Amino acid sequence: SPSEFDPQPPAVCGKPVDAHDPIPNDTAKKKMYVGTSLLPDAGNGGYFRRNMPKHTVIGNYFGGRNLTHDIVTSPSYKSMYSISDEKTGMAFDVLKSKETGELHCLTGYFNDPLDNSKVNIEFKVYPNTREIKVRTTRAVKGNEEGLIAYGWNYWCSVEHPLPILLQAYSNYVNSYDKNEWHKVIRESYTLNHLPIPIHFKVPVQSTKKVTKIKAGGRVKNKSKSKSTKQSAPRIGLPTKKHATNTLGPLDTPRQGVG
Repeated sequence: SPSEFDPQPPAVCGKPVDAHDPIPNDTAKKKMYVGTSLLPDAGNGGYFRRNMPKHTVIGNYFGGRNLTHDIVTSPSYKSMYSISDEKTGMAFDVLKSKETGELHCLTGYFNDPLDNSKVNIEFKVYPNTREIKVRTTRAVKGNEEGLIAYGWNYWCSVEHPLPILLQAYSNYVNSYDKNEWHKVIRESYTLNHLPIPIHFKVPVQSTKKVTKIKAGGRVKNKSKSKSTKQSAPRIGLPTKKHATNTLGPLDTPRQGVG
């Protein structure tokens, strides 16, 4: 019979999922595996091997050497697989090879559904051990696909195809200044030689105070928060404009999302 490291292709929602083993030495494979995502045009995705309770750590999100938050958020560093935490200065880049799309860790295969109601995992920063891990946000079932929110600063960019950008806008519009979203969307319509809808042309009055931050090499405005809750780590931006697969040569975090 198959072991937990060699699962039979399971059936999820009546659709077959082909299981893969792209990173044999990653200990996260005890709790997850890689298979074809159920999200449209998303390539591969990550699935849970068994039922697990809320706040179960699936695995580490790691990769890259001598990286810092300042390095991966600088204009010269562009990677759709980088992640950083401003408070601790930690940063990792899951992409192992730009040529093959090989990743350092299995948790890099989890996709963003661009629908927060479907999210069942999150990035969690562990300052004492200087790690960023992926853990469940609710109880999950075996063979259920793991879905994670990349955050507004991953998606608010003309790097993404216009349909994906609009979908991200619908999901993350309240997380970031609406006028900045509209600016990026107008730019995307222009680059695609399409007429700009009137509601993206009208300025939106905002009462939020904003402060400049760097996100994937682009300078953006982010609302100040009075919350004492630890902020989520920042996911890097893709490097190619209007790529049909914003996740790179192989399937990885979803861009289509992916």
